[in-house]
Amino acid sequence: MKEYADLISAIAALLWPVFAFTALFVFKAQIANLIGRLRRGKLLGQEIELSESLVKLEKSAVAVAKEVAALPTPSQPVPPEEPKDDDQIKVILHEAARSPKTALILLASEIEREARQLLASVGHLKGQRYVPLSQAMDVLGKQFCGLPAHIPSSLKFFWDA
Repeated sequence: MKEYADLISAIAALLWPVFAFTALFVFKAQIANLIGRLRRGKLLGQEIELSESLVKLEKSAVAVAKEVAALPTPSQPVPPEEPKDDDQIKVILHEAARSPKTALILLASEIEREARQLLASVGHLKGQRYVPLSQAMDVLGKQFCGLPAHIPSSLKFFWDA
């Protein structure tokens, strides 16, 4: 007999959530309608007031949506212009007049960028984001049957400066 009592209490403990979800599912339209009509109330010690501010917010959102829809769409997106090589040279020279160290840093970054672009164009970059300049020069030297003899020593002198 005790087993039956334990079984019934276990079933009762499991059935109340099923009953609650069933009631919510059956009466969901009425519950939604009731919540929609609430303007003010207290829930767990917190006062909730749903008043004209929500109506104003909804009206302003609709107005903004209409304004955005009325804006003309651009026919073609304008691609950002990349600075040309002459522009980069001018920037480096202008910076050299102000701060020689900054100009050297800009020149180094430009040399590295050109080496990366050249490696990518001949297919040796292979998804690497950073390739040391010395390694890039070695690969480019092998690809193009050697670089002029003064280039590696000039670059080493430049990096040491």
